[in-house]
Amino acid sequence: MKNIIVEILKKQKIIVIIRGIKKDKVAETVKLLCSNSINLIEFTFLHNSSNDLKENFEIIEIAKKAVPEAIIGAGTVLSKKEVKTALKAGAEFIVMPDTNSKIIKFAKKKGLTVIPGAFTPSEIIKAYNAGSDAVKIFPCDILDASYIKALHGPLGHIPKIAVGGISEKNAAEFIQAGCIGVGVGGKLLNIKEEINNGNFSDVENRIKSLLKALNIGE
Repeated sequence: MKNIIVEILKKQKIIVIIRGIKKDKVAETVKLLCSNSINLIEFTFLHNSSNDLKENFEIIEIAKKAVPEAIIGAGTVLSKKEVKTALKAGAEFIVMPDTNSKIIKFAKKKGLTVIPGAFTPSEIIKAYNAGSDAVKIFPCDILDASYIKALHGPLGHIPKIAVGGISEKNAAEFIQAGCIGVGVGGKLLNIKEEINNGNFSDVENRIKSLLKALNIGE
């Protein structure tokens, strides 16, 4: 059975990863992305203080209310409690930094699309066999697309997403090498200096450059 979110990613090719955003900038950012044909959006969970889980919940909730048709996910999910929080807030997918089989299976039982992180062939196979819908290959900023191409030979049946160091300059290379999509964060959204200060013009220019590089919306 095909996973709807995976199928959407195959067409749209981009998941935008957002970390450290101010709550009062969430709605505007989601609206900007969706207005530019990007509606797969991951808000990364923070783990720095006891209040972070509540903040994580509120950010996803705000995002879903801002654009109900947006497909919102939670990133850096590390526990069953965080899976429950993401689901309750309105998340439709979770992204993990690792291949914790217990979390993968738990999230799948809850009806979420699950994208764990992996790097080696063994990790990728472990994640997929545990029931993941796609596997995040991370970090890609320490390698180039030739690594994806090498993986794709024996592991072409496993949907792969390139994350880490992805920009309009190399995104197409990772797609051509065999990834169904890319996760783009800091190279696209300068959260600290632009988003949190309400400066969106350069962000939108980078979005358009990325879409053009991937031949989306032309």
